[in-house]
Amino acid sequence: MLRRRLLQGTLLAGTGAALWTWVRFERLMAPSALGALEGGGAIPRSDAAQRLVDGLIQDLGGRPLLDVHAHLAGRGPHSGCWTNPRLDDPTSPVDLVRGRAFRAAGLPAADAEDEAWVDHLGALAAALPFPSEHHLLAFDYRYGAGGERDLERSEFHVPNDWSGAAAARWPSRLAAAGSVHPDRPDALEELDRLAEAGVRLVKWLPSAMGIDPAAERHQAFYERLAERGLWLLVHTGEERAVGDASEADWNQPLRLRSALRAGARVVVGHCAAGGAYPDPDVPGAPRTPAVELFLRLLEEFAETGRVAGEISTVCNVNHFAGALPPLLARPDLHQHLLNGSDWPLPAVGPLVFLRPLVRSGFLPEGDLGALRELFDENPLLFDVVLKHRVRHPETGERFGVQLWRSEVWGF
Repeated sequence: MLRRRLLQGTLLAGTGAALWTWVRFERLMAPSALGALEGGGAIPRSDAAQRLVDGLIQDLGGRPLLDVHAHLAGRGPHSGCWTNPRLDDPTSPVDLVRGRAFRAAGLPAADAEDEAWVDHLGALAAALPFPSEHHLLAFDYRYGAGGERDLERSEFHVPNDWSGAAAARWPSRLAAAGSVHPDRPDALEELDRLAEAGVRLVKWLPSAMGIDPAAERHQAFYERLAERGLWLLVHTGEERAVGDASEADWNQPLRLRSALRAGARVVVGHCAAGGAYPDPDVPGAPRTPAVELFLRLLEEFAETGRVAGEISTVCNVNHFAGALPPLLARPDLHQHLLNGSDWPLPAVGPLVFLRPLVRSGFLPEGDLGALRELFDENPLLFDVVLKHRVRHPETGERFGVQLWRSEVWGF
């Protein structure tokens, strides 16, 4: 037991040190070419990089790119954003590193206002060589089953009103997305308010927000989502950055059956790209990869037109080996997939190592230089081009049709 604890401590310290290097010195972040964008200049692309971009543009067919998963963060003076004070507590180094990481990834400068996060993303979106719409996710507090707000166990809060105000700064590129905890006393009224404001998407992260999607008491919430035509974007699969590990099973994708049976529209975040869970349909069976449970959910409800998988992070170094093979092997289900960036993660270099994708046969060797060039130019562009280029090592099957906006989804 002691040896295991020492090993865990060593690994955690090493991870913390690496994260601190990134957060403190920003040596592993995409340059983003933000200065050039703000100055109105364009960085010329190599012919190889331009060919990859042209291939995506051709497949988009003039339709705007839909991104249903872009995060907001801030310090709060103008936005109302809040982070738990323990994320700034030097006596808790793990929480401190996580807090710095949450805020630093998309901010151009340490002393920038919350608007800078928005304008950084907005400028990158505006520089894309095709129209796009990026949904800015609010993030609700954690609540108890009795409706009481739980600040101690909440990690951070991004108000719905800030998502709306942020989107208004770049109305041709950014769209507001809400977050409503189903146990808050005014949950149904807040859904009504968001729908009337034109919001089309509501975000949950179950293990962080303290939400069991299968709980019967959420029936009225799901019915109101259905009545209002709102989509519920739910993080599924493992979550290591935020939340309570004891509640990790709440991210199991089949727990969303309750929402779908109640008529709600559900976007399954990340296609459950990481982790494994006990199979609820086969008691006593070995733990099943979360992505396989997602595919089962999709098979069960695809004909309803009310369920979609969202593919952010499926190419990340910590997810691709488990996520890409089963997803790429099901072209019959690709029409039920949507694009998401999980901004700012596309700008975090350690998560998007390309060489492992090449070694595993998911990416042509010849794409490496061009993709690295696009990463430096604009991580939003890099992210979608990468997902457009990966293919199944044996069949050559690629994603593609889900990357553009489909009117079927109502976004």
